[in-house]
Amino acid sequence: MIREIPVNLPSHQVGDKLADIGNICHGHPAVSKSFITLDLKTGVGATRHCDFTMMGASAEERVTKWDEEKACWLRAWTLCLGVTAMAALSACGGGGGGTVGTTDNAVPTLEITSDVTGVASAPFKVTFTFSDGVTIPSPGGVLPFATKRGSLIQGSFTKLSATSYFAQILPHDGQTADFELTVPPGAYKNASGTTFSAVSYTFKQPLYTLGPVPIWSDNSPDIFITGPVQVTLTFDSVLTTALTSNQLTITGGGSISNFSKSLAPGNDVYTLTFTPPPGVPYGLVTIELPKSAVSAGGVGNYLSNWSRGVNTP
Repeated sequence: MIREIPVNLPSHQVGDKLADIGNICHGHPAVSKSFITLDLKTGVGATRHCDFTMMGASAEERVTKWDEEKACWLRAWTLCLGVTAMAALSACGGGGGGTVGTTDNAVPTLEITSDVTGVASAPFKVTFTFSDGVTIPSPGGVLPFATKRGSLIQGSFTKLSATSYFAQILPHDGQTADFELTVPPGAYKNASGTTFSAVSYTFKQPLYTLGPVPIWSDNSPDIFITGPVQVTLTFDSVLTTALTSNQLTITGGGSISNFSKSLAPGNDVYTLTFTPPPGVPYGLVTIELPKSAVSAGGVGNYLSNWSRGVNTP
């Protein structure tokens, strides 16, 4: 519907009134309250909220076309008592005129991007950019999505604006295939909350989280060790920074000595002497290499350990 309202004022004064879109409530009898909702206050892209005097309706409106001193076009949508309310401003003066917008029930499209170009080997940020404002009906306003070979870092899903959100993703260890994220149909609605999304969106990020693999061995054939043994720790790749004995943790007692490194083609090999604690009848000792204590190619190692029974009564 197009409604023309004659205004007996010079065109530049009409233009000034049109430009002040946040204060439409002071000149429109059907609008009880209005205010600007974004930093942009005038021109194409400016937005406002309006509360109407009838049926308790309200609208979120956006300027889609701007004709200086003559007219502006607004697209408006809201949901109240199951009825979509539409409002628009039209005015003319000194030969000017105006038109109204149309109700928008379309569901915005989604683009998913990453802050990592190429291959990711550490946590990265995924940004969700919608073509227009959306409503996310799930608890806490967190966009529901499924992941493979990585997971959402708890509490990292954040709203940046009406059309933009981001989340931190933690890649799983031991991955060389792509991380996948899928936003299913029905995950969000349009801004008015009237229509669910009907399509699925999938995003992929190349991963490489296959860190150096530690392999433990020792020279004792016995089930329980009773004295010092030589322990060997072999990595399947050359480490970026050498391992030190201080990075190893002992549980159950005992001590490490004669810690040394030797080189082999494509490998780093470490040997040490482990002396079990005295006075332990049929106990258990463990040497642990913490996760990411060392790395190769920018990727940390797996958590691993060497465990043996001891008998030193």
